[in-house]
Amino acid sequence: MELDERAAGWLGELEGEPYQFNLFKLVIEEINNKQLASPTMLELGAGIGQFSKYYNENVLNGRNICLEIQPTNCNIIRKLIPDATIYEGYVGQRIHMRETIHADMVDKKIFIKDIFEENNIDNLDLLHIDIQGGEVAVLQELVQSNLLSKIDYMFISTHRIKRSQVEPNWRVLHDNKGMTKEGFELFEKCQGDTYIPVVGILHNQPVNYEWLFQTHLVDKASGDGLVVVKRIK
Repeated sequence: MELDERAAGWLGELEGEPYQFNLFKLVIEEINNKQLASPTMLELGAGIGQFSKYYNENVLNGRNICLEIQPTNCNIIRKLIPDATIYEGYVGQRIHMRETIHADMVDKKIFIKDIFEENNIDNLDLLHIDIQGGEVAVLQELVQSNLLSKIDYMFISTHRIKRSQVEPNWRVLHDNKGMTKEGFELFEKCQGDTYIPVVGILHNQPVNYEWLFQTHLVDKASGDGLVVVKRIK
């Protein structure tokens, strides 16, 4: 099957982000070791479904659910993963850094709790989020819907965006008590990043996590930051 150049490039990004891809492979090994009947992955901001495609090909009896805002990408996912359940639209808060480039975005908000209910998800094995700055709103929705305790693994890409595009007072989402001097300096550097509120939201929940990987945009010249957590039963 032939894909356009953009799609082929995005599939190649798996190898281009070795820290994320290698950890993704290790998580898949853990999921397979559980020998589950139908382990489920939900990818929010799926692009052309490059992570979902790898999951589909390597997880025993795996089930894929993808959400993507661009219909052209959704059509590619349908070709790559024929059995995937696909939602066209956005979740959380619609923030996209390339709105002027992609005019074919679907202006339809989808609620995560509806995705869980419509697909009879009692426990989600893997949630992958890469929604160009909307990740803070998605985590807030997961908290409000009491869904965080139903997710085993989360890969959350963080982004540098305009402060005017998000809710004010991000600082209150992070527990500053006992924060080190380095922590305060990081906060000041990350004023435009979603990394700080993402970490803050997760830290302030009654769900226990093993923190598998963290990197923020201050450490990187370009691309996304990344937070990966594993729920501890």
